[in-house]
Amino acid sequence: MGGSRFKRQAYEDEMFTTWKNLKVLYEFDESLSKRAKSAFRKAARLWTNFTCINITEIGGDDGDVEEDEEGEQFYFYEYGNGVGGYEGNYGEESDEDSDDEDEDVDDEYSSIKVHGGYGCRSYDGKLRLTNWQQNITLGRKCETIGTAAHELAHALGFVHTQQRHDRDKYITVIFENIDVHRSQFETKSDKNNDNYGLPYDYGSVMHYGMTAGSANRTKPTLVPKDGLYNQTLGSLLISFYDLLMMNKHYNCTGFCKKEDHDKCKNHGFAHPRNCSQCLCPSGYGGDFCDRRAPNGLHVEVRLTKLPANVSKEGCIYGGVEVKALADQGLTGYRFCSEGDVNTTLISNTSTLPVLTYMRRRRNDTAVELEYRIANENSE
Repeated sequence: MGGSRFKRQAYEDEMFTTWKNLKVLYEFDESLSKRAKSAFRKAARLWTNFTCINITEIGGDDGDVEEDEEGEQFYFYEYGNGVGGYEGNYGEESDEDSDDEDEDVDDEYSSIKVHGGYGCRSYDGKLRLTNWQQNITLGRKCETIGTAAHELAHALGFVHTQQRHDRDKYITVIFENIDVHRSQFETKSDKNNDNYGLPYDYGSVMHYGMTAGSANRTKPTLVPKDGLYNQTLGSLLISFYDLLMMNKHYNCTGFCKKEDHDKCKNHGFAHPRNCSQCLCPSGYGGDFCDRRAPNGLHVEVRLTKLPANVSKEGCIYGGVEVKALADQGLTGYRFCSEGDVNTTLISNTSTLPVLTYMRRRRNDTAVELEYRIANENSE
């Protein structure tokens, strides 16, 4: 359904739409750094490999990809940004939704051109102009895979998570602390924002960090109503629900039969490029995402040691994620600060995945925890 007109996570008006024929072409401007090119190629490959969208470099063979300490695997866990404070989006947004239907036009030459320069910017969705080249900017400090994945997701049709029409149920916006990019904190309406029935994900790669938009990143602007998610905001990881939403957005889930999806457990879904395989939430494995603990038990875990010197908003350098909520598709609580030691969590179900990750190679990556198994009726 690439190119069709329907509500979506992206802002929708007469200017923006989805990409036709599931094909997105891109090329690089000479102003773009080698590191940014490498990051964008990797981000494009990630979105391509786990959706039905084909994101292809014009005249390229993806061969010029820098090898560095940030592997692609980090950005998807097993199957697998933005950091907040982006420089806004190109173009002006309208509050009016167009009733015009897409025309069946030849749009073979529309593409993305990725520039260097200052800031991190992208349109929300494909411009509704035929055979048009639209811009993404990855300036200095925007040259990571996570940031490239964030900006590319904008171009594919995503808005920021904190702009969801239902965000006030999950997060408090402190407008008096916002000094820049105020428009990125304003909600969309339920008429131009469809989240496909998926829950609010604090760990989305599209979510700003707690201090985004404040002067020198010193004051909180976004406060989760579940305080255990404070350090999860501003993630550099593409979350499982980011991936599922993108697949729903382009109707990739329609490539497989209902029975293919039904065999995938724990919120997993059939891979649009191979319906015999399941894409699983982090923490789950097996052919059908069904490796888990016996029913009738709860797990209590206490963090006793975390890696030193990785504390950063969004836990972007590394940390531990504990998936204690009943919805195992959601990003779990992330911790990376010494102040998080002795935090205790109890699972809602018999399963409590604990995931560790590290963005760069380090000597001290140890995480220590204590846990106990309890029956549902025990205290």
